Amino acid sequence: MTDLDGLTGSSSMRLDPRTSRLSIETSPSGGVVSVGGVDVVTPARRTVIIGSTTSISVEQSTLVRGAKRSFLGWNDGAPRERAVLSGGADIALVARFSNSSPTARIAATVVGGSKPLRLALDASPSTDPDVGDVLTYAWDIDGDGEFDDAIGRTASRVVRGPARRAIGLRVTDLGGLSADGQVTVGAAAGAAGRGLLTTTRCGANAFVVRYYRALRPRGTPVVAACERRLQHNWRARRPRRGVPADRFSAGWSGRFRFRPGPTRFRLAADDGARLWIDGKKFIEGWASKGRAKTVTINLTGGLHSLRVAYRDVRGPARISLRW
Repeated sequence: MTDLDGLTGSSSMRLDPRTSRLSIETSPSGGVVSVGGVDVVTPARRTVIIGSTTSISVEQSTLVRGAKRSFLGWNDGAPRERAVLSGGADIALVARFSNSSPTARIAATVVGGSKPLRLALDASPSTDPDVGDVLTYAWDIDGDGEFDDAIGRTASRVVRGPARRAIGLRVTDLGGLSADGQVTVGAAAGAAGRGLLTTTRCGANAFVVRYYRALRPRGTPVVAACERRLQHNWRARRPRRGVPADRFSAGWSGRFRFRPGPTRFRLAADDGARLWIDGKKFIEGWASKGRAKTVTINLTGGLHSLRVAYRDVRGPARISLRW
Protein backbone atom coordinates (compact mmCIF):
# COMPACT_ATOMS: atom_id res chain seq x y z
CA MET A 1 0.00 0.00 0.00
CA THR A 2 1.26 3.52 -0.77
CA ASP A 3 0.07 6.73 0.91
CA LEU A 4 0.04 10.28 -0.55
CA ASP A 5 3.57 10.94 0.75
CA GLY A 6 4.93 7.90 -1.12
CA LEU A 7 5.44 5.75 1.91
CA THR A 8 4.72 2.02 1.31
CA GLY A 9 3.94 -1.01 3.38
CA SER A 10 3.34 -4.67 2.41
CA SER A 11 1.89 -7.86 3.84
CA SER A 12 1.32 -11.38 2.41
CA MET A 13 -0.71 -14.48 3.22
CA ARG A 14 0.01 -18.03 2.00
CA LEU A 15 -3.06 -19.96 0.83
CA ASP A 16 -2.80 -23.78 0.81
CA PRO A 17 -6.14 -25.06 -0.49
CA ARG A 18 -7.20 -28.53 0.49
CA THR A 19 -7.26 -30.84 -2.54
CA SER A 20 -8.46 -34.27 -3.57
CA ARG A 21 -7.79 -36.64 -6.48
CA LEU A 22 -10.14 -37.01 -9.45
CA SER A 23 -9.53 -40.21 -11.43
CA ILE A 24 -11.25 -40.73 -14.79
CA GLU A 25 -11.22 -44.01 -16.73
CA THR A 26 -13.13 -45.60 -19.57
CA SER A 27 -14.02 -49.25 -20.00
CA PRO A 28 -12.42 -50.37 -22.27
CA SER A 29 -9.50 -48.14 -21.35
CA GLY A 30 -8.10 -45.61 -23.79
CA GLY A 31 -11.23 -43.56 -24.50
CA VAL A 32 -11.34 -39.77 -24.83
CA VAL A 33 -13.05 -37.70 -22.12
CA SER A 34 -13.52 -33.91 -22.03
CA VAL A 35 -12.33 -32.58 -18.65
CA GLY A 36 -12.89 -28.87 -18.13
CA GLY A 37 -13.23 -28.39 -21.89
CA VAL A 38 -9.98 -30.20 -22.70
CA ASP A 39 -9.95 -33.66 -24.33
CA VAL A 40 -7.80 -36.20 -22.49
CA VAL A 41 -7.09 -39.88 -23.17
CA THR A 42 -7.87 -42.15 -20.26
CA PRO A 43 -6.72 -43.10 -17.75
CA ALA A 44 -6.52 -39.50 -16.52
CA ARG A 45 -5.71 -38.10 -13.08
CA ARG A 46 -6.40 -34.57 -11.81
CA THR A 47 -5.73 -32.75 -8.53
CA VAL A 48 -8.76 -30.56 -7.73
CA ILE A 49 -9.52 -28.06 -5.01
CA ILE A 50 -12.13 -29.22 -2.52
CA GLY A 51 -15.33 -27.30 -3.17
CA SER A 52 -14.59 -26.71 -6.85
CA THR A 53 -16.70 -27.96 -9.78
CA THR A 54 -15.26 -29.71 -12.86
CA SER A 55 -17.24 -30.23 -16.08
CA ILE A 56 -16.81 -33.70 -17.61
CA SER A 57 -18.41 -35.19 -20.73
CA VAL A 58 -18.02 -37.98 -23.29
CA GLU A 59 -19.33 -38.46 -26.83
CA GLN A 60 -22.29 -40.79 -27.39
CA SER A 61 -20.27 -42.70 -30.00
CA THR A 62 -16.51 -42.62 -30.27
CA LEU A 63 -13.39 -44.60 -31.08
CA VAL A 64 -11.96 -46.45 -28.09
CA ARG A 65 -8.66 -48.18 -28.86
CA GLY A 66 -9.38 -48.17 -32.56
CA ALA A 67 -12.90 -49.64 -32.33
CA LYS A 68 -16.14 -47.67 -32.67
CA ARG A 69 -18.12 -48.01 -29.45
CA SER A 70 -21.30 -46.57 -27.92
CA PHE A 71 -21.50 -44.89 -24.52
CA LEU A 72 -23.41 -47.01 -22.01
CA GLY A 73 -23.19 -44.91 -18.81
CA TRP A 74 -21.07 -43.76 -15.89
CA ASN A 75 -20.33 -46.06 -13.00
CA ASP A 76 -22.41 -43.82 -10.68
CA GLY A 77 -25.36 -43.45 -13.08
CA ALA A 78 -24.80 -39.73 -13.85
CA PRO A 79 -25.70 -38.17 -17.24
CA ARG A 80 -23.24 -38.26 -20.15
CA GLU A 81 -22.46 -34.53 -19.61
CA ARG A 82 -21.95 -33.79 -15.96
CA ALA A 83 -20.46 -31.40 -13.37
CA VAL A 84 -18.44 -32.96 -10.55
CA LEU A 85 -18.35 -31.18 -7.18
CA SER A 86 -15.18 -32.13 -5.31
CA GLY A 87 -15.67 -33.05 -1.69
CA GLY A 88 -13.14 -34.19 0.85
CA ALA A 89 -12.69 -37.71 -0.58
CA ASP A 90 -11.04 -38.82 -3.80
CA ILE A 91 -13.42 -39.49 -6.70
CA ALA A 92 -13.06 -42.31 -9.25
CA LEU A 93 -15.26 -42.16 -12.37
CA VAL A 94 -15.56 -44.80 -15.10
CA ALA A 95 -17.33 -44.23 -18.42
CA ARG A 96 -18.54 -47.59 -19.74
CA PHE A 97 -18.58 -48.18 -23.50
CA SER A 98 -19.92 -51.13 -25.42
CA ASN A 99 -17.55 -54.08 -25.88
CA SER A 100 -18.70 -57.36 -27.42
CA SER A 101 -16.96 -60.67 -26.82
CA PRO A 102 -14.81 -62.03 -29.65
CA THR A 103 -15.17 -65.50 -31.17
CA ALA A 104 -12.18 -67.85 -31.35
CA ARG A 105 -11.88 -70.11 -34.41
CA ILE A 106 -8.99 -72.24 -35.66
CA ALA A 107 -8.10 -73.40 -39.17
CA ALA A 108 -5.78 -76.44 -39.15
CA THR A 109 -3.96 -77.48 -42.32
CA VAL A 110 -1.52 -80.32 -42.99
CA VAL A 111 1.80 -79.03 -44.29
CA GLY A 112 3.48 -82.44 -44.15
CA GLY A 113 1.60 -85.56 -45.20
CA SER A 114 3.75 -88.31 -43.70
CA LYS A 115 3.79 -89.28 -40.02
CA PRO A 116 4.42 -87.45 -37.86
CA LEU A 117 1.93 -84.89 -39.18
CA ARG A 118 3.03 -81.29 -39.32
CA LEU A 119 0.09 -78.93 -38.83
CA ALA A 120 -0.16 -75.22 -39.58
CA LEU A 121 -2.58 -73.55 -37.16
CA ASP A 122 -4.21 -70.27 -38.11
CA ALA A 123 -6.45 -68.08 -35.93
CA SER A 124 -7.46 -65.76 -38.80
CA PRO A 125 -11.10 -67.04 -38.83
CA SER A 126 -11.51 -65.52 -35.34
CA THR A 127 -13.75 -62.44 -35.27
CA ASP A 128 -14.84 -59.56 -33.07
CA PRO A 129 -18.21 -57.74 -33.46
CA ASP A 130 -16.61 -54.38 -32.60
CA VAL A 131 -15.32 -53.01 -35.89
CA GLY A 132 -11.64 -52.11 -35.59
CA ASP A 133 -11.00 -54.00 -32.36
CA VAL A 134 -7.61 -55.73 -32.24
CA LEU A 135 -7.23 -59.31 -31.02
CA THR A 136 -4.29 -61.01 -29.36
CA TYR A 137 -3.80 -64.77 -29.55
CA ALA A 138 -2.51 -67.40 -27.11
CA TRP A 139 -2.29 -71.14 -27.87
CA ASP A 140 -2.64 -74.31 -25.80
CA ILE A 141 -0.83 -76.77 -28.07
CA ASP A 142 0.19 -79.44 -25.56
CA GLY A 143 -3.35 -79.88 -24.21
CA ASP A 144 -2.58 -79.03 -20.58
CA GLY A 145 -5.27 -76.35 -20.36
CA GLU A 146 -2.73 -73.50 -20.16
CA PHE A 147 -2.53 -71.03 -23.05
CA ASP A 148 1.22 -70.65 -22.77
CA ASP A 149 2.65 -72.59 -25.72
CA ALA A 150 2.66 -69.89 -28.40
CA ILE A 151 1.40 -66.38 -29.12
CA GLY A 152 0.43 -64.74 -32.39
CA ARG A 153 -2.10 -65.41 -35.13
CA THR A 154 -0.35 -68.54 -36.40
CA ALA A 155 1.32 -71.52 -34.75
CA SER A 156 2.47 -75.02 -35.69
CA ARG A 157 2.15 -78.50 -34.25
CA VAL A 158 3.66 -81.93 -34.85
CA VAL A 159 1.09 -84.71 -34.24
CA ARG A 160 2.41 -88.18 -33.42
CA GLY A 161 0.53 -91.40 -32.83
CA PRO A 162 -3.11 -92.37 -33.37
CA ALA A 163 -4.63 -90.59 -30.39
CA ARG A 164 -7.03 -87.71 -30.91
CA ARG A 165 -6.13 -84.54 -29.14
CA ALA A 166 -7.47 -81.00 -28.76
CA ILE A 167 -5.62 -77.81 -29.63
CA GLY A 168 -6.89 -74.68 -27.88
CA LEU A 169 -6.86 -70.98 -28.77
CA ARG A 170 -7.67 -67.98 -26.58
CA VAL A 171 -8.37 -64.63 -28.23
CA THR A 172 -8.54 -61.40 -26.23
CA ASP A 173 -9.71 -57.98 -27.42
CA LEU A 174 -8.38 -54.61 -26.33
CA GLY A 175 -11.18 -54.33 -23.79
CA GLY A 176 -9.97 -57.44 -22.01
CA LEU A 177 -12.78 -59.78 -23.07
CA SER A 178 -11.62 -63.27 -24.04
CA ALA A 179 -13.03 -66.29 -25.82
CA ASP A 180 -11.67 -69.81 -26.20
CA GLY A 181 -11.82 -72.06 -29.24
CA GLN A 182 -10.72 -75.59 -29.91
CA VAL A 183 -10.00 -77.90 -32.82
CA THR A 184 -9.70 -81.67 -32.42
CA VAL A 185 -7.20 -83.48 -34.61
CA GLY A 186 -6.29 -87.13 -34.89
CA ALA A 187 -3.39 -88.91 -36.53
CA ALA A 188 -3.64 -92.48 -37.80
CA ALA A 189 -1.68 -94.71 -40.11
CA GLY A 190 -2.86 -94.59 -43.71
CA ALA A 191 -1.75 -96.28 -46.90
CA ALA A 192 2.01 -96.21 -47.36
CA GLY A 193 2.36 -94.75 -43.85
CA ARG A 194 0.60 -91.50 -44.73
CA GLY A 195 -0.89 -89.56 -41.86
CA LEU A 196 -4.58 -88.76 -41.58
CA LEU A 197 -5.98 -85.57 -40.11
CA THR A 198 -9.55 -84.88 -39.12
CA THR A 199 -10.58 -81.34 -38.18
CA THR A 200 -13.88 -80.81 -36.42
CA ARG A 201 -14.42 -77.04 -36.66
CA CYS A 202 -13.74 -74.26 -39.13
CA GLY A 203 -16.30 -71.70 -37.91
CA ALA A 204 -18.96 -69.82 -39.87
CA ASN A 205 -18.40 -68.71 -43.48
CA ALA A 206 -15.86 -71.47 -44.12
CA PHE A 207 -15.96 -75.04 -45.44
CA VAL A 208 -14.57 -78.15 -43.81
CA VAL A 209 -13.24 -80.16 -46.78
CA ARG A 210 -12.31 -83.85 -46.67
CA TYR A 211 -10.53 -85.68 -49.50
CA TYR A 212 -10.89 -89.44 -50.12
CA ARG A 213 -9.02 -92.05 -52.16
CA ALA A 214 -12.31 -93.39 -53.56
CA LEU A 215 -15.08 -92.29 -55.92
CA ARG A 216 -17.46 -91.59 -53.04
CA PRO A 217 -16.73 -89.27 -50.09
CA ARG A 218 -17.15 -91.90 -47.39
CA GLY A 219 -15.03 -93.57 -44.74
CA THR A 220 -11.75 -92.18 -43.47
CA PRO A 221 -10.46 -89.13 -45.35
CA VAL A 222 -6.89 -88.71 -46.52
CA VAL A 223 -6.82 -85.19 -45.19
CA ALA A 224 -9.22 -82.53 -43.94
CA ALA A 225 -8.78 -78.77 -43.90
CA CYS A 226 -10.62 -75.44 -43.85
CA GLU A 227 -11.33 -73.54 -47.06
CA ARG A 228 -12.94 -70.11 -47.41
CA ARG A 229 -14.03 -70.64 -51.03
CA LEU A 230 -14.94 -73.64 -53.15
CA GLN A 231 -13.15 -72.88 -56.42
CA HIS A 232 -10.60 -75.39 -57.73
CA ASN A 233 -9.08 -76.27 -61.08
CA TRP A 234 -6.49 -79.00 -60.51
CA ARG A 235 -6.39 -80.04 -64.19
CA ALA A 236 -4.43 -83.33 -64.09
CA ARG A 237 -2.66 -82.63 -60.79
CA ARG A 238 -3.34 -84.15 -57.39
CA PRO A 239 -5.50 -81.84 -55.25
CA ARG A 240 -3.58 -82.65 -52.06
CA ARG A 241 -0.59 -84.68 -51.05
CA GLY A 242 -1.68 -88.29 -50.62
CA VAL A 243 -4.74 -87.86 -52.87
CA PRO A 244 -4.55 -89.47 -56.34
CA ALA A 245 -4.90 -87.38 -59.50
CA ASP A 246 -7.79 -89.60 -60.71
CA ARG A 247 -10.53 -91.60 -59.02
CA PHE A 248 -10.80 -89.47 -55.90
CA SER A 249 -13.68 -87.66 -54.20
CA ALA A 250 -14.19 -84.80 -51.75
CA GLY A 251 -16.88 -83.41 -49.48
CA TRP A 252 -17.37 -79.81 -48.35
CA SER A 253 -19.66 -78.70 -45.51
CA GLY A 254 -20.11 -75.37 -43.76
CA ARG A 255 -22.47 -72.67 -42.52
CA PHE A 256 -22.59 -69.34 -44.34
CA ARG A 257 -24.39 -66.07 -43.66
CA PHE A 258 -26.82 -64.83 -46.32
CA ARG A 259 -28.94 -61.75 -46.80
CA PRO A 260 -32.69 -62.34 -47.09
CA GLY A 261 -34.10 -62.78 -50.57
CA PRO A 262 -33.57 -64.86 -53.71
CA THR A 263 -30.05 -66.32 -54.05
CA ARG A 264 -28.76 -67.99 -57.22
CA PHE A 265 -26.31 -70.88 -56.81
CA ARG A 266 -24.11 -72.12 -59.66
CA LEU A 267 -22.32 -75.48 -59.34
CA ALA A 268 -19.86 -76.62 -62.02
CA ALA A 269 -17.73 -79.76 -61.80
CA ASP A 270 -15.75 -82.21 -63.86
CA ASP A 271 -16.68 -85.03 -63.40
CA GLY A 272 -19.67 -84.72 -61.04
CA ALA A 273 -21.07 -82.95 -57.97
CA ARG A 274 -24.14 -82.55 -55.77
CA LEU A 275 -25.36 -79.63 -53.64
CA TRP A 276 -27.45 -79.69 -50.44
CA ILE A 277 -28.77 -76.53 -48.76
CA ASP A 278 -30.08 -76.84 -45.19
CA GLY A 279 -30.10 -80.62 -45.62
CA LYS A 280 -32.15 -80.66 -48.85
CA LYS A 281 -30.60 -81.65 -52.18
CA PHE A 282 -31.07 -78.88 -54.77
CA ILE A 283 -28.55 -79.83 -57.48
CA GLU A 284 -27.94 -83.38 -58.75
CA GLY A 285 -24.95 -83.39 -61.08
CA TRP A 286 -23.20 -86.66 -60.26
CA ALA A 287 -22.99 -87.44 -64.00
CA SER A 288 -22.83 -83.86 -65.33
CA LYS A 289 -19.25 -84.22 -66.73
CA GLY A 290 -18.47 -80.52 -66.63
CA ARG A 291 -21.89 -79.01 -67.29
CA ALA A 292 -22.81 -76.22 -64.85
CA LYS A 293 -26.14 -76.37 -63.03
CA THR A 294 -27.93 -73.47 -61.34
CA VAL A 295 -30.75 -73.06 -58.85
CA THR A 296 -32.35 -69.96 -57.29
CA ILE A 297 -33.66 -70.19 -53.72
CA ASN A 298 -35.47 -67.60 -51.61
CA LEU A 299 -33.43 -67.60 -48.38
CA THR A 300 -34.12 -66.03 -45.02
CA GLY A 301 -31.45 -63.80 -43.56
CA GLY A 302 -28.85 -65.52 -41.38
CA LEU A 303 -26.79 -68.71 -41.40
CA HIS A 304 -27.58 -71.58 -43.79
CA SER A 305 -25.77 -74.90 -44.11
CA LEU A 306 -24.17 -75.90 -47.44
CA ARG A 307 -22.88 -79.34 -48.37
CA VAL A 308 -21.18 -80.42 -51.61
CA ALA A 309 -20.08 -83.89 -52.74
CA TYR A 310 -17.61 -84.21 -55.65
CA ARG A 311 -15.94 -87.00 -57.62
CA ASP A 312 -13.27 -87.13 -60.32
CA VAL A 313 -13.18 -90.30 -62.44
CA ARG A 314 -10.37 -89.46 -64.84
CA GLY A 315 -8.77 -86.59 -66.71
CA PRO A 316 -8.91 -82.91 -65.66
CA ALA A 317 -10.45 -82.21 -62.25
CA ARG A 318 -12.24 -78.99 -61.36
CA ILE A 319 -15.14 -77.80 -59.23
CA SER A 320 -16.62 -74.42 -58.26
CA LEU A 321 -19.61 -73.23 -56.27
CA ARG A 322 -20.65 -69.59 -56.59
CA TRP A 323 -23.63 -67.63 -55.32
